[in-house]
Amino acid sequence: MSNVVSLAGEQLVNANGAPDFITRVDISQMSDEQLDEMIAGIRNRRMRAFLIYQTTEEQKKEIADAKTAAAVEKQLGMIAKQLDATNKSIDKLETMTHKLRGLRLQASMSAL
Repeated sequence: MSNVVSLAGEQLVNANGAPDFITRVDISQMSDEQLDEMIAGIRNRRMRAFLIYQTTEEQKKEIADAKTAAAVEKQLGMIAKQLDATNKSIDKLETMTHKLRGLRLQASMSAL
C-alpha cells in the first residue's frame, strides 16, 4: 500500500512522466495566454491553502485538547504569514509579467 496522497484536481503529465507543473519553461517564450494561465494556476493553489486555513480558523474553538489547540494556533500563524508573503509574490509576478508584455510590444515581437 502506498503512502502517496494524490493532489486535488487534474494533474497533467509531461513526456518524461513528471507532473507538468514542475517542467521548466522559459518564461520569455510563453504566450500571453500561457502567462495568464500560469498566474491563474498559482492563484488557485494559493486559494486552496487559504480555504483550509480559513475553515480551520473558524473551527479551532471546537478543539478540546489544549496541546492540540496550541499546535493548531501556531500553525495558523505560520500559514497566515506565508499567505501574506505569497500574495506579495503573486502581485510582484503580475507586475513583472505586465512589464514583459510591454517590452514584447516595444520590441515588435509577435504573439507566441
